[in-house]
Amino acid sequence: MKHLLIYFTKDLSFNNSFCNFVDRKLQEKNLITNSIIKLNDDDSKLNTLLEIDAKKYELITIIADEHSFSMINKILATLKECELFLVDDEFIVADTKVYQKNSVLIDLNGISINVLKASAFYLPEILHTAKANYDFLISDLDLESAEILLNTSVKPYGVNLNIFSILDNLLYVKVTTNEYSDEVGFLNSIKSLFPKKILFTNNIYKHIITKLKENNKKFSLAESCTGGMIASNFTKIDGASEVYEGSVVTYSNKSKKAWLNVDDFYLENGAVYSQNCSLAMANGVLKLTKANYTISCTGVLGANDDLGTKSGVVYISAVSDTGLILHERLELKGDRIYMQEQCSYACALLLCKLEKDLFFE
Repeated sequence: MKHLLIYFTKDLSFNNSFCNFVDRKLQEKNLITNSIIKLNDDDSKLNTLLEIDAKKYELITIIADEHSFSMINKILATLKECELFLVDDEFIVADTKVYQKNSVLIDLNGISINVLKASAFYLPEILHTAKANYDFLISDLDLESAEILLNTSVKPYGVNLNIFSILDNLLYVKVTTNEYSDEVGFLNSIKSLFPKKILFTNNIYKHIITKLKENNKKFSLAESCTGGMIASNFTKIDGASEVYEGSVVTYSNKSKKAWLNVDDFYLENGAVYSQNCSLAMANGVLKLTKANYTISCTGVLGANDDLGTKSGVVYISAVSDTGLILHERLELKGDRIYMQEQCSYACALLLCKLEKDLFFE
């Protein structure tokens, strides 16, 4: 369903933290935003916009503020040729589908429009309903092969797919269905087609936390070049504290030795950027935290090479308290933050591959 997001406020549309908050709330409702338009509170522009763009979208979400909420309701009442009524000290459209405090859902010529009265620290309930999310991840399959296999397999089930790479060995598959789609048949078919390669989730960090909870397992982290980003990505998920023991961010060689007991041999003459150092970090934090699993990373993610190691080269390790070990050498591209994000994904994926029976279908 095509979705238009409109910011009709003086200030909120310039607040990046708030806009990211809105994006997360929309994702929680499985709402994908196709277009974003940011306006000030010029009612003539909004009036024209709704008359034109309502024909192009099935869902429209309008973020208003205390100055524009009533104004938008008046515009919508005019377009619907209906009255306004007073509720919670605000005039809202009389002909509503759903109303909750500071959130109005109406139908305008078959288009579902949700108007929300927000502030910098508050977003009312989003009232749009969306179909279930069937997006998933595929490990260790190249994009070309995935497109051929998946696009052939979906034909009997009335499902449309968009496939893109997150990493060289991790693909994201976005699934679009309609009222005639056979989602169950499609999902069963890809389980058979890609055994132990599918992660049925659109968030690998949430998937790991869920599976560890179900199996009463815990994990910890030892980060260097990611500077805590991996921990941040996990702890954004509600309930992470039930399975996440903690992490150690060791940027300097001194801290690797003092906190994780990494031997000098793995720290001298550039050896800090090596698989041996990564594994030593993982074993150090496993012993320190008494977790069931640990993940570690060390490498160069700056603009320049360092100590003979190319920028973008990272060594990652995953170990378990039962003696399982898996490691990988990454060659990443992009700016510093983009490479850190890729490294974080790769570390999460490595943990899943360490215990395939636990995480993969």
